[in-house]
Amino acid sequence: MERTQPDNFEVGELLGEGAFGQVYRATDRTTGKIVALKKLKMDNENQRRSAEKELIPLTQLEHKSHPHIVKFINYFVKDNSLWLVLEYCSQGNLNDFLLEQNPGKDVKLRLMKEIASAVSFLHDNNIVHRDLKPDNILLTGNSSAPVVKVGDFGLAKVCGVGDGSLIEHYSIISPCGTPFFLAPEVFRARETGESYRMYCDVFSMGVIFVAMVDGKRYEGKVVAYVSDPIPFGEYLCDNPHADLSDKILKGNVNRRFKQLVLSMLDGNYSKRPNASSVLEQLHTMETL
Repeated sequence: MERTQPDNFEVGELLGEGAFGQVYRATDRTTGKIVALKKLKMDNENQRRSAEKELIPLTQLEHKSHPHIVKFINYFVKDNSLWLVLEYCSQGNLNDFLLEQNPGKDVKLRLMKEIASAVSFLHDNNIVHRDLKPDNILLTGNSSAPVVKVGDFGLAKVCGVGDGSLIEHYSIISPCGTPFFLAPEVFRARETGESYRMYCDVFSMGVIFVAMVDGKRYEGKVVAYVSDPIPFGEYLCDNPHADLSDKILKGNVNRRFKQLVLSMLDGNYSKRPNASSVLEQLHTMETL
């Protein structure tokens, strides 16, 4: 299974920890390059399957690099864990950047374009991320002008193979993700078992965009999009035809931008734009 040797890396500080493993800063002894090592536990069969599932989208993208997606470098097995060797992102995540730096509209618009570019690329390669949120959008480069790197593919779904032509109609069964960023159809899938499609990522991206502009916090953990901590997706399950225009982006924002975000948050996924269309529309805007 492994393709590189554990002894090639000097493991440094712990960067983050989740339910399934940890992420460390490390040094490649061969090249001297700083990398991130993600350790995924494989103590039982369920953990092993989860770790191997995370490897699938990474290897799918291995030879198709994108400037706004965390680069997968290699992997190895050690101490009954799968270790992923990933690009190191020195500027933390989008959540922390928004809360600590309070960037201007021009910076936020550029970051949105980079996020949309990454999601469009994933969909073109038949990959649905399924857990888009500020904590999973990493940043690198200059601290005053960071560059987006979408990461954490632990819940990503590879929808067949090909050039992206299959994904638009590919039905996904298993619901997953972070509640505050879930699309309504994913909430319904939890209850009814109905399927959903790649447009769940577009909905999550819309929630992120609202969070970036409205800039509220929720329980000190994630950037929230409304003062009432009820996820949009859950709200739209109970109110499928609700008008969100009076709930979000109530400040001084570009009318076309607000219309775009409202379309991304449509309760009917078939009415949402795809990620490529989102990117195209953002490129026509000079400001938020």
